[in-house]
Amino acid sequence: MPLYPHDIINGIFGVIALIVSFFIAIRIILRGFEFRNRDFILVGIAGLIVSEPFWGAIISFVLEISSGMALSIEIQNLINFPLIPLGLFSWLVAFTDLVYKKRQKIIIELFIIYGIIYEIVFFVVFANDPSLEGTFYGIKSRGIPTIFLVSFLIIILISVASFVRESLQSAHPEIKMKGKLLVVAMIFYSIAALLETIVLVFSISTVFQMIGRTFLIVSAITFLWGFFLPEWIKKRL
Repeated sequence: MPLYPHDIINGIFGVIALIVSFFIAIRIILRGFEFRNRDFILVGIAGLIVSEPFWGAIISFVLEISSGMALSIEIQNLINFPLIPLGLFSWLVAFTDLVYKKRQKIIIELFIIYGIIYEIVFFVVFANDPSLEGTFYGIKSRGIPTIFLVSFLIIILISVASFVRESLQSAHPEIKMKGKLLVVAMIFYSIAALLETIVLVFSISTVFQMIGRTFLIVSAITFLWGFFLPEWIKKRL
Protein backbone atom coordinates (compact mmCIF):
# COMPACT_ATOMS: atom_id res chain seq x y z
CA MET A 1 0.00 0.00 0.00
CA PRO A 2 1.60 3.32 -1.09
CA LEU A 3 2.22 6.03 1.49
CA TYR A 4 0.84 9.43 0.51
CA PRO A 5 2.39 12.72 1.72
CA HIS A 6 -0.21 13.16 4.46
CA ASP A 7 0.45 9.59 5.64
CA ILE A 8 4.18 10.33 5.91
CA ILE A 9 3.64 13.61 7.76
CA ASN A 10 1.18 11.95 10.13
CA GLY A 11 3.57 9.05 10.69
CA ILE A 12 6.45 11.40 11.47
CA PHE A 13 4.29 13.21 14.04
CA GLY A 14 3.46 9.83 15.56
CA VAL A 15 7.10 8.78 15.81
CA ILE A 16 8.04 12.09 17.44
CA ALA A 17 5.14 11.81 19.89
CA LEU A 18 6.10 8.27 20.86
CA ILE A 19 9.80 9.12 21.28
CA VAL A 20 8.97 12.13 23.47
CA SER A 21 6.51 10.11 25.57
CA PHE A 22 8.97 7.25 26.08
CA PHE A 23 11.87 9.61 26.85
CA ILE A 24 9.85 11.41 29.52
CA ALA A 25 8.46 8.21 31.04
CA ILE A 26 11.92 6.64 31.23
CA ARG A 27 13.29 9.83 32.78
CA ILE A 28 10.64 9.66 35.50
CA ILE A 29 11.48 5.98 36.12
CA LEU A 30 15.20 6.80 36.43
CA ARG A 31 14.39 9.60 38.87
CA GLY A 32 12.41 7.06 40.85
CA PHE A 33 15.43 4.79 41.13
CA GLU A 34 17.66 7.77 41.89
CA PHE A 35 15.44 8.94 44.77
CA ARG A 36 14.35 5.41 45.69
CA ASN A 37 10.77 6.50 45.17
CA ARG A 38 8.35 3.72 44.19
CA ASP A 39 5.66 6.16 43.08
CA PHE A 40 7.89 7.83 40.48
CA ILE A 41 8.73 4.39 39.06
CA LEU A 42 5.04 3.46 38.89
CA VAL A 43 4.10 6.78 37.28
CA GLY A 44 6.87 6.27 34.71
CA ILE A 45 5.59 2.78 33.89
CA ALA A 46 2.10 4.21 33.49
CA GLY A 47 3.55 6.89 31.21
CA LEU A 48 5.14 4.23 29.01
CA ILE A 49 1.92 2.28 28.61
CA VAL A 50 -0.78 4.97 28.28
CA SER A 51 0.41 5.63 24.73
CA GLU A 52 -0.19 1.97 23.77
CA PRO A 53 -3.21 2.69 21.50
CA PHE A 54 -0.77 4.65 19.28
CA TRP A 55 1.91 1.92 19.09
CA GLY A 56 0.55 -0.30 16.32
CA ALA A 57 0.12 2.41 13.70
CA ILE A 58 3.46 4.03 14.51
CA ILE A 59 5.43 0.75 14.44
CA SER A 60 3.69 -0.15 11.17
CA PHE A 61 4.68 3.22 9.69
CA VAL A 62 8.33 2.79 10.69
CA LEU A 63 8.41 -0.71 9.19
CA GLU A 64 6.77 0.44 5.97
CA ILE A 65 9.20 3.34 5.57
CA SER A 66 12.26 1.18 6.33
CA SER A 67 11.36 -2.12 4.68
CA GLY A 68 8.24 -1.57 2.62
CA MET A 69 6.29 -4.06 4.78
CA ALA A 70 3.57 -2.79 7.11
CA LEU A 71 1.94 -4.60 10.03
CA SER A 72 -1.42 -6.20 9.39
CA ILE A 73 -4.40 -4.63 11.14
CA GLU A 74 -4.68 -7.82 13.23
CA ILE A 75 -1.14 -7.44 14.60
CA GLN A 76 -1.72 -3.74 15.21
CA ASN A 77 -4.81 -4.57 17.27
CA LEU A 78 -2.83 -7.10 19.29
CA ILE A 79 -0.22 -4.40 19.99
CA ASN A 80 -2.66 -1.57 20.70
CA PHE A 81 -4.94 -2.96 23.40
CA PRO A 82 -3.76 -5.60 25.92
CA LEU A 83 -1.41 -3.63 28.20
CA ILE A 84 -3.59 -0.62 29.02
CA PRO A 85 -4.90 -2.10 32.33
CA LEU A 86 -1.30 -2.64 33.50
CA GLY A 87 -0.48 1.01 32.89
CA LEU A 88 -3.60 2.19 34.68
CA PHE A 89 -2.90 -0.23 37.54
CA SER A 90 0.56 1.32 37.98
CA TRP A 91 -0.94 4.81 38.00
CA LEU A 92 -3.66 3.90 40.51
CA VAL A 93 -1.15 2.36 42.93
CA ALA A 94 0.96 5.54 42.80
CA PHE A 95 -2.12 7.76 43.00
CA THR A 96 -3.57 5.97 46.03
CA ASP A 97 -0.14 6.00 47.69
CA LEU A 98 -0.23 9.79 47.50
CA VAL A 99 -3.89 10.68 47.95
CA TYR A 100 -6.18 7.84 49.09
CA LYS A 101 -3.91 5.54 51.07
CA LYS A 102 -6.71 4.38 53.40
CA ARG A 103 -8.87 3.35 50.43
CA GLN A 104 -6.03 1.96 48.37
CA LYS A 105 -6.80 -1.72 48.88
CA ILE A 106 -10.44 -1.55 47.79
CA ILE A 107 -9.67 0.75 44.83
CA ILE A 108 -6.91 -1.53 43.56
CA GLU A 109 -8.92 -4.73 44.10
CA LEU A 110 -11.93 -3.34 42.22
CA PHE A 111 -9.73 -2.21 39.36
CA ILE A 112 -7.99 -5.60 39.14
CA ILE A 113 -11.40 -7.25 38.71
CA TYR A 114 -12.37 -4.68 36.06
CA GLY A 115 -9.02 -5.09 34.30
CA ILE A 116 -9.44 -8.88 34.17
CA ILE A 117 -12.92 -8.46 32.71
CA TYR A 118 -11.47 -6.15 30.05
CA GLU A 119 -8.75 -8.64 29.10
CA ILE A 120 -11.23 -11.52 28.83
CA VAL A 121 -13.67 -9.48 26.75
CA PHE A 122 -10.95 -8.14 24.47
CA PHE A 123 -9.40 -11.51 23.70
CA VAL A 124 -12.81 -13.14 23.17
CA VAL A 125 -13.75 -10.40 20.68
CA PHE A 126 -10.27 -10.52 19.10
CA ALA A 127 -10.43 -14.33 18.68
CA ASN A 128 -13.78 -13.92 16.94
CA ASP A 129 -12.72 -10.98 14.75
CA PRO A 130 -8.95 -10.19 14.81
CA SER A 131 -9.37 -7.26 12.44
CA LEU A 132 -12.02 -5.71 14.75
CA GLU A 133 -13.69 -4.49 11.58
CA GLY A 134 -16.79 -6.68 11.75
CA THR A 135 -19.43 -7.22 14.42
CA PHE A 136 -19.64 -9.29 17.57
CA TYR A 137 -23.21 -10.39 18.34
CA GLY A 138 -24.52 -7.33 16.52
CA ILE A 139 -22.10 -4.88 18.15
CA LYS A 140 -19.26 -3.27 16.20
CA SER A 141 -16.15 -5.24 17.24
CA ARG A 142 -13.87 -2.23 17.58
CA GLY A 143 -16.46 -0.45 19.68
CA ILE A 144 -16.24 -3.03 22.48
CA PRO A 145 -12.61 -2.43 23.56
CA THR A 146 -13.10 1.25 22.79
CA ILE A 147 -15.84 1.46 25.42
CA PHE A 148 -13.39 0.07 27.98
CA LEU A 149 -10.69 2.50 26.84
CA VAL A 150 -13.11 5.41 27.33
CA SER A 151 -13.91 4.13 30.83
CA PHE A 152 -10.16 3.89 31.56
CA LEU A 153 -9.77 7.47 30.36
CA ILE A 154 -12.54 8.56 32.73
CA ILE A 155 -10.74 6.81 35.61
CA ILE A 156 -7.53 8.64 34.70
CA LEU A 157 -9.33 11.98 34.53
CA ILE A 158 -11.04 11.51 37.90
CA SER A 159 -7.88 10.35 39.66
CA VAL A 160 -5.68 13.09 38.16
CA ALA A 161 -8.34 15.68 39.02
CA SER A 162 -8.32 14.48 42.64
CA PHE A 163 -4.53 14.66 42.71
CA VAL A 164 -4.56 18.14 41.17
CA ARG A 165 -7.17 19.35 43.68
CA GLU A 166 -4.83 18.42 46.52
CA SER A 167 -1.97 20.27 44.79
CA LEU A 168 -3.99 23.44 44.21
CA GLN A 169 -4.95 23.59 47.88
CA SER A 170 -1.30 23.87 48.86
CA ALA A 171 0.05 27.23 50.02
CA HIS A 172 3.35 26.52 48.25
CA PRO A 173 3.47 28.25 44.80
CA GLU A 174 5.60 25.50 43.20
CA ILE A 175 3.15 22.79 44.21
CA LYS A 176 0.25 24.88 42.90
CA MET A 177 2.05 25.35 39.58
CA LYS A 178 2.65 21.60 39.33
CA GLY A 179 -1.08 21.08 39.81
CA LYS A 180 -1.88 23.53 37.03
CA LEU A 181 0.58 21.84 34.68
CA LEU A 182 -1.00 18.46 35.40
CA VAL A 183 -4.38 19.97 34.49
CA VAL A 184 -2.91 21.03 31.13
CA ALA A 185 -1.39 17.57 30.63
CA MET A 186 -4.71 15.91 31.47
CA ILE A 187 -6.64 18.10 29.03
CA PHE A 188 -4.22 17.57 26.13
CA TYR A 189 -3.95 13.82 26.73
CA SER A 190 -7.75 13.51 26.81
CA ILE A 191 -8.07 15.36 23.50
CA ALA A 192 -5.31 13.23 21.94
CA ALA A 193 -6.95 10.00 23.10
CA LEU A 194 -10.37 11.17 21.92
CA LEU A 195 -9.10 12.10 18.46
CA GLU A 196 -7.25 8.77 18.10
CA THR A 197 -10.42 6.92 19.11
CA ILE A 198 -12.52 8.86 16.59
CA VAL A 199 -10.07 8.00 13.80
CA LEU A 200 -9.95 4.30 14.77
CA VAL A 201 -13.70 3.85 15.16
CA PHE A 202 -14.94 5.96 12.27
CA SER A 203 -11.89 5.71 9.93
CA ILE A 204 -11.96 9.44 9.19
CA SER A 205 -9.25 11.89 8.12
CA THR A 206 -5.75 11.31 9.45
CA VAL A 207 -5.54 15.07 10.07
CA PHE A 208 -7.22 14.29 13.39
CA GLN A 209 -4.42 11.84 14.19
CA MET A 210 -1.79 14.47 13.43
CA ILE A 211 -3.47 16.97 15.75
CA GLY A 212 -3.93 14.29 18.40
CA ARG A 213 -0.27 13.26 18.32
CA THR A 214 0.80 16.90 18.61
CA PHE A 215 -1.39 17.15 21.70
CA LEU A 216 0.19 13.93 23.02
CA ILE A 217 3.63 15.57 22.82
CA VAL A 218 2.39 18.64 24.72
CA SER A 219 0.72 16.37 27.27
CA ALA A 220 3.91 14.36 27.86
CA ILE A 221 6.04 17.49 28.36
CA THR A 222 3.63 19.20 30.76
CA PHE A 223 3.15 15.90 32.62
CA LEU A 224 6.91 15.77 33.24
CA TRP A 225 6.90 19.39 34.41
CA GLY A 226 4.01 18.56 36.74
CA PHE A 227 6.38 16.27 38.65
CA PHE A 228 9.74 17.97 38.03
CA LEU A 229 9.30 21.71 37.67
CA PRO A 230 11.90 23.28 35.32
CA GLU A 231 14.29 25.81 36.84
CA TRP A 232 13.10 28.60 34.54
CA ILE A 233 9.56 28.20 35.88
CA LYS A 234 10.82 28.09 39.46
CA LYS A 235 12.67 31.36 38.92
CA ARG A 236 9.55 33.07 37.61
CA LEU A 237 7.65 31.93 40.70
